[in-house]
Amino acid sequence: MFMNAFSLACARRRSCLRIILMAMIVTGIFQVTLGAMDHPPPVSVKPASWGRLGTIEFPVSGSPEAHPHFLRGVAALHSFWYEEAIDAFRRATTIDPNFVMGYWGEAMGHNHPIWKEENLDAARAALQKISVDASPTVRERRYLHAVQTLFGEGNKLTRD
Repeated sequence: MFMNAFSLACARRRSCLRIILMAMIVTGIFQVTLGAMDHPPPVSVKPASWGRLGTIEFPVSGSPEAHPHFLRGVAALHSFWYEEAIDAFRRATTIDPNFVMGYWGEAMGHNHPIWKEENLDAARAALQKISVDASPTVRERRYLHAVQTLFGEGNKLTRD
């Protein structure tokens, strides 16, 4: 009896842990080098800090003017402040319409894995804004591939 209850509790924790780890991997919380950057950020771009949102570094190929908005979006996204994240990513892509990681972030803002919620149409619409003229780095293409899989075909549980 005790072993059955223990096994069930462990299975639930493993499932929850798996979901959280997948969300962290997809959103880029682990800074695994997925490929060399083709366009490193300019030296003048410094990590952003916003009080309680913390300090992050996330090198991307977007314009230096758009980069602080992107960093704020990533910080807000990882703080589950989805509306602020989406607004920040949109500010970044308004400044630099070819900033592919801004669209990646906007799409990620429509995924709420802890609550098993998503706005699939809005996420796909954000990804559709990526211009054919954009030139993402190898690393950025891998992030885009991951988010396109996350918002691809099938139900949320299968895609997660």
